[in-house]
Amino acid sequence: MAFFQFLFVHETVHLIASAVIALLLWKVYSNRWVIAISLIAGLLIDIDHLFDYVIDYPRVVGPIFDLSKITLYDYMSSAGKVYVLFHSLDFIWIWWFVGRFLNSKLKVKGIEWALILPIVLHIFVDYASYTPHPLGYFLLFRIFHNFSQDRFNGG
Repeated sequence: MAFFQFLFVHETVHLIASAVIALLLWKVYSNRWVIAISLIAGLLIDIDHLFDYVIDYPRVVGPIFDLSKITLYDYMSSAGKVYVLFHSLDFIWIWWFVGRFLNSKLKVKGIEWALILPIVLHIFVDYASYTPHPLGYFLLFRIFHNFSQDRFNGG
């Protein structure tokens, strides 16, 4: 499967997984905000790939930056680094507290679940797709191993 096709299917799975969680939370909390937050959280986590791309592109490809090539450029393999800072199970407790804080301020129950469940499911889909080291999606593991792609992949 070509990289772009894989990416499209992969992101579609993330969208479907987030939508399922959104609908389940809507059934529990009867609040449309949990739907929006679930969908946003489940997809916006991938914004960290843009960060990785911006960091590694000039070093690997050269000084001319072309954002249109992000879906074609396998920056992780070329750079040998995996940063993906938001793809970190270490942050789940932080998102939980952010959700609890927002619950108290906005009076919208279920925000903490709408934040963490899509992110956790997103990371589990990535575990199934890429089969990394069991600790690969912990930021502390990646920091300890200098964000090495080889260590992330279990090497």
